[in-house]
Amino acid sequence: MNNKPFLLFLLLTPIVVIVASTLAFRLGWGPEETKNNGEFFKVYQDISKVNLYDSEDNLLSFNDGKWVMGVYHSNESQTLENLRLMKQLNIALNREIYRVRRVAFFNNVDDSGMREVLENDFPRVEIFEDREKQLHFMLDKLGSEEIVNRSYIFVVDPYGRMVMFFPNGLNPKMILKDLKVLT
Repeated sequence: MNNKPFLLFLLLTPIVVIVASTLAFRLGWGPEETKNNGEFFKVYQDISKVNLYDSEDNLLSFNDGKWVMGVYHSNESQTLENLRLMKQLNIALNREIYRVRRVAFFNNVDDSGMREVLENDFPRVEIFEDREKQLHFMLDKLGSEEIVNRSYIFVVDPYGRMVMFFPNGLNPKMILKDLKVLT
């Protein structure tokens, strides 16, 4: 019968840990630094409801369970550089290559003359038009104009929520490290 205090301790320990961690989370206590290299958006925005069309007027869908690595075209040279980087990152993902889609978003593809360049140089990049500038507005609201104006790479989870973005000039190994954790 001397085991009662020990058994009580064993039963209460997980309950105390769960209650304490829940309180800490609810009160906002937690680590200040994170281990990610990209920057998380402060608020997640659901882009699954945004009207983004491909060349055959199909809407972008998130029912395949894949992550989306995208770039919003506004600066031609930076967009092409980030698309090359996305291609290299996709290859470096190795076995996880099929869990990530590469997507380029445009206001108006026909005006920029980029469609042919993308189809020739980046055949597996999906091209979607933001005809109503809904995604452009969301990106401006989430971060700043830099995300759109500098064509940053951003990540969308399999449910259509924008999660994080990578500033230009970030070491590709650091981006790859984040992508491996996410996928």
